[in-house]
Amino acid sequence: MFWNNPRFTVKRKAKRHKSRFEKVHVYSYPYEVKGRHYYLADYLRMGRTAGHAVFSDEQDNAEDALSALNQLIYFYRLSERVQDEGTMRAKIDLKLLQRPIEVMEKQWDDRLRPGYELLDRLLRYQLKYRKIYDEMMVSLRELREAYPALGERDLSVLEEGAAELEALQLEMLHNLTAEADKIKTWIESMKALGLWEELNTPQQVFYRQLLENQAAMKDEIQGVKDESAAQLRRSQLKKLKKELEGQKKEARNILRYP
Repeated sequence: MFWNNPRFTVKRKAKRHKSRFEKVHVYSYPYEVKGRHYYLADYLRMGRTAGHAVFSDEQDNAEDALSALNQLIYFYRLSERVQDEGTMRAKIDLKLLQRPIEVMEKQWDDRLRPGYELLDRLLRYQLKYRKIYDEMMVSLRELREAYPALGERDLSVLEEGAAELEALQLEMLHNLTAEADKIKTWIESMKALGLWEELNTPQQVFYRQLLENQAAMKDEIQGVKDESAAQLRRSQLKKLKKELEGQKKEARNILRYP
């Protein structure tokens, strides 16, 4: 029954620390410390987080709850980041890259070669991005099915996958900003050869936006070295850890229990 549900027990505890006009949200998965499960609760006011608390569905231990807080904040904030950014990027329509390649291959002209090579490289990046994202989601889902609570294994899969996705995104942006002239020349060549109209409106808009968004892309990679994939992955993992440490500190500043 619902009253025997651990999250219901935790929510009942959390409500004791709720202010007026606030809602309590208890996250689905607990973190295990010394064999006991601890859940993260958010206090929401007008859709914004006003406070946090960590409770076990059993007897609480303050020291263990604080330890769990760090891991829960790390996991859920990083999960939100992957959901907000990674999911959108992974689900980009592959036809945006595949269709122009198909058109060029059917009516080849050497003037298209620089653009063709760039688009082919971007397609391989996108396929790799989607593969990393899908494999990470499968691994996390399998862990949830195998274990009742989050652990270091979940954090490792999530942070390694997130860092790899961030690094791959930066690689793509470096390519796009370094070779923006090729996109412009390629569009002109496609038009001159009567191939531009073979693309539908969303596909045409996609490439125009790549040119228009050059300044924003350059801002995104400002200060980021054009390193090898392995170096980028390591630097992005270090950056993620630093950012999430800041979020842990913010969480402790608005912690209501323990």
